[in-house]
Amino acid sequence: GVGEAMALMRRKGYRIVVFSNQYGISEGKLTQADVDRVHETMLEKLGDAGCPSIDMLYYSTSKMKEDVYAMPNTGMMERAERETNVKFREGWFVGDKFSDIKTAQNLKSKPILIKTGDWEQTIKKLDTFGNRDLKSKVLIYESLLEFAESLE
Repeated sequence: GVGEAMALMRRKGYRIVVFSNQYGISEGKLTQADVDRVHETMLEKLGDAGCPSIDMLYYSTSKMKEDVYAMPNTGMMERAERETNVKFREGWFVGDKFSDIKTAQNLKSKPILIKTGDWEQTIKKLDTFGNRDLKSKVLIYESLLEFAESLE
């Protein structure tokens, strides 16, 4: 339902910027061409689902803490704000990983947790004493489509 969800968000007038950590590149597990093919396939599937476009796609190639572009650091998003004029403090940051939730917190965006992929591990981390304040800010949805349907 991701394509349908993103198509719905576009019809509702929302801007969409996609971010991902592709640290397999720095680890030698993926090539730039591999990642490009994945992104091309993703964009084709979005188009097939009725989502005509996204505003931009960004990814980092490492998971080093000192890499400003690797999430939960905010370098990719700061670049996106300059290049797309999307303001993350006025929007949502959606994902299934704890790093997505931390990125939202670092951006001062509204954190959205989708129950796909790594969401169960993310909940376990959010359930710790040190993350109780962060957890209180997280909205949880069964799917990206459920989130998209909740938007005005």
